[in-house]
Amino acid sequence: MVISSLKGETHPLYGKTWEEIYGEEKAKTRRKSMSIWARESIIERIKNRKFPFFHTKIEEIMFYEMYKRDFFFKFQYRINNFVCDFALPNSKIIVECDGDFWHANPKIYDRNDLGKLSKIQQEKIVRDQRKDEFLKKNGWV
Repeated sequence: MVISSLKGETHPLYGKTWEEIYGEEKAKTRRKSMSIWARESIIERIKNRKFPFFHTKIEEIMFYEMYKRDFFFKFQYRINNFVCDFALPNSKIIVECDGDFWHANPKIYDRNDLGKLSKIQQEKIVRDQRKDEFLKKNGWV
């Protein structure tokens, strides 16, 4: 997989992979550290309301419907290391607007055959399970 952040054929590293530049082990370490850094950075920006959000269509619909019904809710609500799409804190209810592809909707994708899912789908399934377990353990529905 080529480095996606490098744009333009004139860049000296254009079309190269992290493995070609750093070798297998360093590339793996770099990917992991960049992933951790990116996640922490995003959570911090969400917490400080400085994140340039791109709202999905379903998030816009949910926002409008809950607002129209005068629900008290928080959008992009942070709980520990997780960010939830919507939270109704007075009732301890979480509403997630998971996309069919990214979260491998079980009505569309066979979650029993992980080999047919993309790496991102597999990772999202695991993260979603951890998030659900944490929220339930802490009294959220």
